[in-house]
Amino acid sequence: MPKGRTEDAKIRPGEYEHPGGSVGALRTRFLLQIRNDLPHVLEALRALDGSEPALLAWAAEWHLQDKWTVDVARRTLDEWRRWPAIALHVWWADVIRTGEQVPEPPAIRWEPTLESEQEFRALVDEYITDVRGWASALGLTKPPQKPMLTRDLAALVQYHVKGDDLDAVADEFFGGADKEDTARKALTSLAKLIGLTLRK
Repeated sequence: MPKGRTEDAKIRPGEYEHPGGSVGALRTRFLLQIRNDLPHVLEALRALDGSEPALLAWAAEWHLQDKWTVDVARRTLDEWRRWPAIALHVWWADVIRTGEQVPEPPAIRWEPTLESEQEFRALVDEYITDVRGWASALGLTKPPQKPMLTRDLAALVQYHVKGDDLDAVADEFFGGADKEDTARKALTSLAKLIGLTLRK
């Protein structure tokens, strides 16, 4: 890996987003990690009778009691009832994402019969400065970085949903000295990013 780059550091493409725009993408990845690593969690959801008490008991059993996780589970059950074929594949309902669509800045292009490459490159530099100002005026922010996202998602699912203790998760996913402290920090920061109340 090139120096200075870390696996999965960037959560989503692009230089800017509406504040909090990465949350939906991270939540979706978290739910997909549950589906991949612990498919029995979704099987247990599918087996529910559809009542709210059963849903809340399921959420408590799997430590998925935050408002957004219960909402996704509720909507998943609704979709499975409406479209039984979806239930066969045991997919989560879509995560509701916040933020707005960002309008595109006006495009530029090189007209090589009207300008030199050097003139166009000067326009590109000016364009980049203008777009950064435009993004700032819209209130866009840089997306958060999360080094080792794939590892941390898998560790979060093992710790938070499966219920493995921190020591076991640290042994499996975080090597080296202070592995429990490293694991605790990684899990806490990822849980905070996705709005998950980390189990004690």
